[in-house]
Amino acid sequence: MSHRARLRPLIVALGVALVAAAATPALARVPRVGVVVALSVNVDDQRAADLAAALADALHDKLEVETVAGAEAATRMPSGGLPDDCVATPACIKDIGTRLDADELLLLVIAGAGDGVSIDPTWVEVASGRAVSRASIVLEAKDDLVVKLAEVAPALLPDAELRAAAVVGPEPTPPPVRRRGRHLTRGVWISGGIAAAALVAGTAFGLLALSAESDARDAGCDTMYCPDIDDRVSTMDNRALIADLSFIVAAGAGTAAIILYMRSGGEALPVDLSASPQGAWVRLHGRF
Repeated sequence: MSHRARLRPLIVALGVALVAAAATPALARVPRVGVVVALSVNVDDQRAADLAAALADALHDKLEVETVAGAEAATRMPSGGLPDDCVATPACIKDIGTRLDADELLLLVIAGAGDGVSIDPTWVEVASGRAVSRASIVLEAKDDLVVKLAEVAPALLPDAELRAAAVVGPEPTPPPVRRRGRHLTRGVWISGGIAAAALVAGTAFGLLALSAESDARDAGCDTMYCPDIDDRVSTMDNRALIADLSFIVAAGAGTAAIILYMRSGGEALPVDLSASPQGAWVRLHGRF
């Protein structure tokens, strides 16, 4: 058995480890919550969307969650709006969760009464369809919207972790600018560079292995015994093994670059891994 054949299980295991390492940031993510206006009464659509967006901002500021709401959520909704029985229809919940890339939903019924507004939220877990009504939020004209929503936010998602409070120093640094949309981060550049270098190395050693095999064939070693046949075979196997390892590294680093790029916009990216003695596979889910 050649060196290459003996080390094939090791190559497969290395590939799985690299892909798993690349997938770890995608798997260790905070919940994504879609805040959706299911029904508005005596409140115009723009006002309802603004209230949903303000509530989403309060949830993000107080809890370790990502949110999607307001105009962004509205553009992803079905053209006819949500059906009245959506909360009790698993297929509808799955559809809205897919449209928003959300793990959880807050469906809001917003009603205006005089100068005030009441919001009746229903929390829904997309995967199971489990729905729980939350306490109504009553907003009066005299209330500070930001303060009021910040107070009620933790009760809407009781299972979410509280976001750590920022440390206030004598000279606080300005908060980092939150970039919108996918972009090339430092991690993407580094992973992409490693992938490119490994791909070049794998191609070079692959060509060297083919060249060594061709030289042996030209010398007639495929039809007769050559005194240096062991050295020739060892050279071919070593070059082929290095080529295989380089391609594995290229695949792992390339996968990491794709995952980091896909997550640079703050979106969820589920990853499925599988392996067998014949190889390893990774399947990514996301919107391009």
